[in-house]
Amino acid sequence: MNKQSKVYIVCEPTHRIAGERIRAVDLSPAAEYGEPIILLKSTSSLIDSQPLVETLCERLATFCDDDWLVPIGEPALMCIAAMVAASMNKGRVKFLKWDRQLSRYIPIKVYV
Repeated sequence: MNKQSKVYIVCEPTHRIAGERIRAVDLSPAAEYGEPIILLKSTSSLIDSQPLVETLCERLATFCDDDWLVPIGEPALMCIAAMVAASMNKGRVKFLKWDRQLSRYIPIKVYV
């Protein structure tokens, strides 16, 4: 049985219009690589990192070679998510990097 690939989006960027938070970036092209899953809210705080790490550990518990990580949002959150994903998968993480010129995601494999 093949597991469907998942595309873990670190943090969905939003902005406020008339007091309402709306998506700032179209992430739909990532669905080409698997089921998109938002890991963290755009309002996630780094003041106390332990609950954040626990949340990422729970949400990335099944991260494997079939899955992808989209590093978007707050740089520190991207780093923490990558560390957790790598720890769940023996140091292996595949990233989807947005290429503005090509208007598509570029797959990047990192194995440490």
